[in-house]
Parts: sequence; structure tokens; C-alpha cells
Amino acid sequence: METHNVQAANNDPFLRDLRLFCTVARRASFIAGANEMGLSAAHVSKRIATLETMLGVKLFHRTTRRVSVTADGEAAFLWAQKILDDVEGMLEAVGGAGGEPRGLLRISTSLRLGRDHLCPALSLLRQRYPALEVWLELMDRRVDLIAENFDLDIRVGEVQEPHLIAHKIATGSRILCAAPAYLARRGQPRVLGELAQHDCLPFRDRDQRFGVWRLSGPDGLETVKVAGPMASNHSDIVRQWAH
Repeated sequence: METHNVQAANNDPFLRDLRLFCTVARRASFIAGANEMGLSAAHVSKRIATLETMLGVKLFHRTTRRVSVTADGEAAFLWAQKILDDVEGMLEAVGGAGGEPRGLLRISTSLRLGRDHLCPALSLLRQRYPALEVWLELMDRRVDLIAENFDLDIRVGEVQEPHLIAHKIATGSRILCAAPAYLARRGQPRVLGELAQHDCLPFRDRDQRFGVWRLSGPDGLETVKVAGPMASNHSDIVRQWAH
């Protein structure tokens, strides 16, 4: 969990500017970097300009479409990362592992999971540890924890990335159902394969192939490719359509 480093950056203008610089460089965008840090793009641009003046080099190539790091910027990025890592290491070594959690905890998760479950849990966490800052980002796609600078990703399903450490939190299940009016009109499927001929409501899950349903029954786990006239990546929308 990377918590101490952001706290240190917030307490010192130079360290804060280095953190901003690293974020913009990683995102290749002033707007995306500003959104991640919870700041305005104008403020971030001003602070980067101040850092460039202090260092005496140009850190970014700026165009109307994209931002790219200069050769001097690449060297500065390596030094900035090392400085921030060293500050974090010092805080951990001096402060000890038993101190109260502090700094920024960045978490990503899906829309419904974050809204219905993580939101109230994180509110209680913040009350217990008032020195902790929490940033929760909701998105129905797989995230790259390292590249996008997240500490945790709470997801439904298996963890496919071999470099990530997974901890099971809870077990959930989904059921296959249909409206009685639909079954009266189209008939009830007798075998799993017949679902391919029905109007299904595919839900694009974060880590699963679109339109492939995995069902557990008497013969174990089976899959079927389904389709339908309506689909979404938001489970609440699919549920409303089912009604």
C-alpha cells in the first residue's frame, strides 16, 4: 500500500511538484494527470512550468493533441521516482510499521460494487483512520494497477495477471432467469445451447468475454455464446431491461 509518499509530497512544494510531474508523464496528459490528482489542469500546467524553470530544462513536448516527455524529462522522471521512493522508504523506516495509516489510498472497482458495497465500507474506514485519504474510481474495465497508480482493485471474478496478489473477500453468485411473459411467447430452452437462439441481455463484465455465459449445472461448468438486441456494461441497466 503506497500511502506515505503522497503525504510527504503534500507537505513540501518541491515533492508535490515532482509527484505532479510523474503523474502527467505517466498519463501523457495534463488533463488526465490533473483529474488523478484532484486538481485543475491550469494549476498542474503552472506547477510544471515552475518546475521546468527551477530545473532549467523543458520536461514535455506540448501539442494540441498530446503531451510527450522530452529527453531531459525522461532523465528527470527517473530521478523524481527515486526521490519519491526514498522519501517513502524513510517515512516507513522512521515511522515504523505500527503507526496509523495516513496518506492517499487509491482504489478502483466496478460501478455497482463501488456504489453499493465499497462506498459505505470506505466511509467507516475513513472514520477509523482520519489521517487516511481515499480516492475511489469506478469503471467497468480492467485496470493496470502499476501504470494507472492504483493501490487496490476490487473486482468480481478471477485475477488473471500473474504479477498481482489476490485476496478473496467474499463469494457471490448469479442466476439465469427470464420473464414469464417472454417464456410464454418464445418457449423455455430445454438445453443450454438453445440460449443462442433466444433474445438474451448480455452484460459486459470487466474481465469476461462479451456475450459468453458460464453456467454451473448438473454436468459442471458449461459455456454458451449468447446475443440479443440490447446489451450494456452496467448491470443495473440490464436488470431494468429484464423487468
